[in-house]
Amino acid sequence: GVAGYLSATWSAFSVAVCGLSFVFPILLETEHHLNPFDQYAILFFFTLAEGLSIIVVVFLVDLPNFGRNWFILAFSAVAVPVFAGAAVATAENRGLVMTCAFCFALKALASVPYQLMYVLSAESLPTSHRSL
Repeated sequence: GVAGYLSATWSAFSVAVCGLSFVFPILLETEHHLNPFDQYAILFFFTLAEGLSIIVVVFLVDLPNFGRNWFILAFSAVAVPVFAGAAVATAENRGLVMTCAFCFALKALASVPYQLMYVLSAESLPTSHRSL
């Protein structure tokens, strides 16, 4: 039921959010031949995508007309074409700016539902340690 849905969704987005954090530096090094200093500088701005997603979640979480599940599905649906764009930009070697822009957008779009899962899991499965 609810625990299975939360587990499956959480797992999918943890792979997307954390996996992108591991793959992006490798992509910068192998495809764009950046030195470690430039990679860290780009990754610093890459982490801002998660901060942006926290701001979005703060505004979305209490909208009365939409539920948390709807936002999770909506951001998931939007993340798929952005992922395809990131893959095409990388495969066709469109340049560093395009690769970074698609990866930043993908990180932000995947982080919103991942962070909404914290709220949804606390509401659906409250415990004495994790409750709202």
